[in-house]
Amino acid sequence: MEAHALIVHEDQSATIEPILLGEVGPHDVLVRTVCSGVSIGTEFALVRGKLNWGPYPICTGYQNTGIVEEVGREVTHLKVGDRVFTRGNKAGYSLTDGTRISCSGSHASYTLCDASIESPQRPGLVPEGVDMGTAAMFVMPSVALHGIDISQPRAIDTVVVYGAGQIGLGVVALTALRGCRVIALDVNKKALSLATELGAEHVVNVSETDWRATFDALAPDGADVVFESTGIPDCLETAVQLARRTPMASVDGGAKFVYQGNYGQDPFTRTFLPFHGRQLRCYYPCDDGHMQNRLRIMQLLKSGALAWDRVISHRLPSSEGPAVFAAINSGDKAYSSVVFEWSAE
Repeated sequence: MEAHALIVHEDQSATIEPILLGEVGPHDVLVRTVCSGVSIGTEFALVRGKLNWGPYPICTGYQNTGIVEEVGREVTHLKVGDRVFTRGNKAGYSLTDGTRISCSGSHASYTLCDASIESPQRPGLVPEGVDMGTAAMFVMPSVALHGIDISQPRAIDTVVVYGAGQIGLGVVALTALRGCRVIALDVNKKALSLATELGAEHVVNVSETDWRATFDALAPDGADVVFESTGIPDCLETAVQLARRTPMASVDGGAKFVYQGNYGQDPFTRTFLPFHGRQLRCYYPCDDGHMQNRLRIMQLLKSGALAWDRVISHRLPSSEGPAVFAAINSGDKAYSSVVFEWSAE
């Protein structure tokens, strides 16, 4: 069938183009997109070539919400009319001239999904009462939840979140719900304000010359867990210095360091001794923990415990997608968290 999608070309420009999706198979569902969420870090790493998931043209995005319009004959857990979240289209769709599109992203008017139970990308239900635009931004807090789940900060721990972007804000909100004392660091005043709203007890602006003295006054022994959430390799050297030092006789080992960002496909170096001297335990979460985490985020949205709507800076019609992508790619920081609206419910 024909749909429309936000397509990025080799010159990094974006356009809305007609596309051809495959047929609905026995285990598939066809979803009419209501909203798609922009994951700025990962998507623009793809746009700029920091990550490579296939040749141009590409369709980025991996999170949206919509209404089920058709179900395959083997699908029994979803029905026409269900409100669902999805992780993007099945691979293999193309422009109308037959040009294959890489990434198979979610910025499209329709999403064809493998709904089989064993598929890690299968759709899930959006609870009644949860806003479809807010729900369309579910991946970043799910990624944060996955990092928290594998690193297991305790309720009595001091947690540092270095980088209050979308994933970092998810870490702030979810570790605060866990009972941790959370300190958020960033260069962006708006991001730090959002961190406070989401539960950070303290925020530190690292663009200020005396920021380290401010941090040391808040956590003189350092943090028990550091979530490096910028995805910028050059920030690792600074972030590790915020972890507490542990005497060799400690029975519970050193502090924990979570590589919560996506640092790209290129190699990078780090200084060994700051990690070694702190006896750090390092964690490398990847992806969002799959359906169990996605459903947990949906329930937190439904209960109101996760006020994720506060993070969204713009809700815009999908027709503005090319202009918004151009602005973000040129460095416009106003678009910190964008939802595209494709159709009304």
